[in-house]
Amino acid sequence: MTRTCWVFLLIAFMVPCGWTQSASDWAQKFRHHEVFEIEPGVVMSAQYAPNGLVCEMYVEQTHFKKDVVDLTNGLEQAQIDALLDQLVPASERGEKEEDVFSSLEVFSGPTKARVDTYANVIVHVMSAVETRKKNNVTITGPTVLEIKWRNRPCN
Repeated sequence: MTRTCWVFLLIAFMVPCGWTQSASDWAQKFRHHEVFEIEPGVVMSAQYAPNGLVCEMYVEQTHFKKDVVDLTNGLEQAQIDALLDQLVPASERGEKEEDVFSSLEVFSGPTKARVDTYANVIVHVMSAVETRKKNNVTITGPTVLEIKWRNRPCN
């Protein structure tokens, strides 16, 4: 008898979970983000300033493709440079600030980060890494690109 009661309660709680799967139900529960496919396998999401202009961009390899989940290392440096040129051309970025810390790569646990500062934007490149031997670093996980405008604060 108690087993039947538990099964009934389990079903009673599980059934409503399947009913909230429409786009409008998701929109009521979660904040909506636009995602743009920049090139096959690469997506970008953006946040906007109060004036409607983009203030932050996040670029990464999509991990879900037709019939497969792709967990490869993500974006290569040459691809990152090309994407940056496409999303924020050099004329919009402004002059790159060169100082003592330019092109410095920072390691924090399993993460490598590089920050490039331009007159109008700050570019963060972050990768999951593994250190095997001294001065030998292997990128082991996704690499993502974050672009923030210096003069456009987000909401």
